[in-house]
Amino acid sequence: MSTLKAWVHTLRYEAQDIISVDLRPMPGETLPAFEAGAHIDLHLPGGLVRSYSLANDCRERHRYLLGILKDKASRGGSRAVHELLRVGMTLTIGAPRNNFPLHEDADHAVLIAGGIGITPILSMAQHLQALGRSFEVIYLARSRPAAAFGETLKALACPVHWHFDSEAGGPPDMKALLAQRSPQVNTHYYACGPAVMLDAFEKSCTELAYANSHIERFAAVEVKAADNARQQFTVELRKSQKTFEVTADTTLHKQLLALKVNVPFSCEEGICGSCETRVLEGTPDHRDMVLSASEQATNQVMMVCVSGCKSERLVLDLRARGRPHPGHSRVRPIQAPPKHRTHKRHRHCPGFSSIDCRENRSEFQRCVPVGLQRNAAKPARHHPIDAPVPGSAPQPHRLRWTCPRLAP
Repeated sequence: MSTLKAWVHTLRYEAQDIISVDLRPMPGETLPAFEAGAHIDLHLPGGLVRSYSLANDCRERHRYLLGILKDKASRGGSRAVHELLRVGMTLTIGAPRNNFPLHEDADHAVLIAGGIGITPILSMAQHLQALGRSFEVIYLARSRPAAAFGETLKALACPVHWHFDSEAGGPPDMKALLAQRSPQVNTHYYACGPAVMLDAFEKSCTELAYANSHIERFAAVEVKAADNARQQFTVELRKSQKTFEVTADTTLHKQLLALKVNVPFSCEEGICGSCETRVLEGTPDHRDMVLSASEQATNQVMMVCVSGCKSERLVLDLRARGRPHPGHSRVRPIQAPPKHRTHKRHRHCPGFSSIDCRENRSEFQRCVPVGLQRNAAKPARHHPIDAPVPGSAPQPHRLRWTCPRLAP
């Protein structure tokens, strides 16, 4: 999986516990094209890698727009985005991938968003409008303050059904909502949001015999192992001729991590597709929610973060402890912060981020806002970093920062 660099142009409050992150290409570069419904991997401070849907119009090549909810049950990803990202920071991101494709030739599309699920739905709505296709949006949220990108959606002037639990007294009747939209010959239904909403959507589509239904999950649903799945099997990593055993007390995922195999794990739940791996021999036990039933039946690829094996031997197109595959990135965790002699009261600041020092273009790590001068009017003593655009001229109206490693 290829990676590239982008920098944070804008951080904007969109709704309760939701911010948007506007990423721009490095000077002289352009961002890869993407499809409506696609997502990218965001490499965050501390070595975390998380997948987020792209919310902007897929015709745009000058930016990627993400909408990120600070999840109360966060494993560190969304919390890092909300607490550590700063304008001007340079980040590593993955190239766009699409597990939630839009059927552009449909006669009509019904786009259903639940909460932060609006992000891929918004991109789809903008693309369908540009194509002149017939579509409508159903936006479900806990309350009006929790509905992100509402103004952007209104600006599209498309049919939108709004439902807020706080005003309606509870969640909607999904089957009734869908039944009100009599299907045309080729109507497609798309839904993205919390698991409860998606479960209701799938059940309703089945009961209403709506064949063209599509979902994208932000949280995994546990898929049990097949009855003929083996608890013990042998795995060969063909590119390094490495062989190991997976036993009942471990998993393929854990073994690959222990061997430091160059697989870009992200969600580790089988929903993002980052760890898709080619299968050379053997029969996987697929437990992901990325591959379709027909794709799983071919057994050509598997998601190694959650899947198992049905055969005695499994041969994967991977390498152990070798040089990274082209496009695979090895994320270096942010180290402990340097000690600051001039700002002792910030020595235990919990938030760290990385930023480029413009003078020698090397990467330094700093606390936020440990490096801030006590007197913002005075020039920085060491290597001022004061412009949000990498390589641009200093902007005196911005607060100046200091490279802590060079502090006396």
